[in-house]
Amino acid sequence: TLGFRHRSKEYIAIRQEMLDNLIEFSDVYIHEKAHQITGASDETREHFTYVCRSYAKLISLIEDLK
Repeated sequence: TLGFRHRSKEYIAIRQEMLDNLIEFSDVYIHEKAHQITGASDETREHFTYVCRSYAKLISLIEDLK
């Protein structure tokens, strides 16, 4: 497991080695944040949609910085 959302305490934990790579960290964070916000499980349409939209927003922000 690279990361997880602690349901009762509402925090996201990510393995320390993920902090060495911004892309990998972002991927795990967005995935876990999608669980936290939607309450949806892996492989559900709601979780997938949130993750995809988050990636699109992140790409847009990066493009705006260029």
